[in-house]
Amino acid sequence: MFQKIKVFTIVFIAFWYTSIYSDKKREMNVKEKTIENSLNKSVDKEKIVKYEFQKNDVLSNVLMFKINVLPSISYELVNSFKNVWNPKKIKEGDLIELKMNDGEVKEFVYRPEDNPLLKVVIYKDSSGYKSSLIEIPYKREYRFIKKEIKDNLFLAFEDINKGDYFASFLSDIFAWEIDFNSEIRKGDSVIILYESIVPFEGEQKEIPGDIVYARFKGKYFGVKEGFLFEEKGGEFYYDRKGASLKKGFLKSPLPFTRITSKFSYRRMHPILKKKRPHYGIDYGAPVGTPVKAIADGYVNYAGWKGGYGNYIRIKHANGYETGYGHLKKIRKGIYRGRRVKQGEVIGWVGMTGLATGPHLHFEILKNGRFMNFLRIKSPPREILSGDRLKEFKSRILEVEKILNHIENKNKIS
Repeated sequence: MFQKIKVFTIVFIAFWYTSIYSDKKREMNVKEKTIENSLNKSVDKEKIVKYEFQKNDVLSNVLMFKINVLPSISYELVNSFKNVWNPKKIKEGDLIELKMNDGEVKEFVYRPEDNPLLKVVIYKDSSGYKSSLIEIPYKREYRFIKKEIKDNLFLAFEDINKGDYFASFLSDIFAWEIDFNSEIRKGDSVIILYESIVPFEGEQKEIPGDIVYARFKGKYFGVKEGFLFEEKGGEFYYDRKGASLKKGFLKSPLPFTRITSKFSYRRMHPILKKKRPHYGIDYGAPVGTPVKAIADGYVNYAGWKGGYGNYIRIKHANGYETGYGHLKKIRKGIYRGRRVKQGEVIGWVGMTGLATGPHLHFEILKNGRFMNFLRIKSPPREILSGDRLKEFKSRILEVEKILNHIENKNKIS
């Protein structure tokens, strides 16, 4: 009998303990769920709002009327923003990102589209909003592009990101070597090795850097190469022998147009219908296309000149002079005696004077005698020598190693 009572007592105690433990566990579960729900509600209240600036947007208006930030908070954010960045410099395409909780802005991040390596961060602490300008870490990579010309340089790069950037950059590098108006042929090819910068934050979009090496292979002009070489005075491009690609004359006063009439001693004038000399080259181009001085010099005429319409004459070194006719407009500040630099815009294409359509009449003289510009070979401004040439040769070997590595690995094509 005593044994039965003992067993019953043990079973009762075990049941009682289990019941209490189950109740406590249920109570703990209820508390945990209550805490979890509380946390979830807190998280639910926190939200991230992103906005891309449109044309004519103002920061204060965007915050108050497009993101619905309270006016008092918007005022504080704008004032804090002003400490590190001018709100007037915000442009279309720039981004802001706000971390908000219960109508309060906990964090504000601004990213300028044209400089992905910077951001403005505003956060709130016990004393109010604090702002800072932060440089975003990045990595550098070499990238390789190879293209075939089917029509013109810009169309060859239209299918890649920043294609216009590469086309313009190439035209600047070879502006002294290649006339993109008359010397480019279908089937010509170009390869470039450039430095790419990739930020570790944001959308991590590639930022094209300097072109380290470029090579054109053309049916008309053969092979043209350009190696970037850093010096105290800046960065310049040189050919394989160490001769600067910069020459005394640009290959053309206009970018990417076509030659409609060449130098001739007997050409049928399109308006006068008479055969007469054409001591220049006509470049057909849309009205408003910028016209550049092909070399440094001094303006010795700028104004109206009969059949040439608006006309500019520039005097250069070694007895050379150049003339630019039929201009729509002469740039303000271009007057007799004014010094101009090579590549400086001096006016815009038009059809003033005796002209059947918009074009630039360009002519060059030496010691008062007209010359055929397409046949003039301009010497390089500089040829490397001595220690600088040795350093440049080492740079060529570095570039070739990179090219071989990328092409063999087929990293980018």
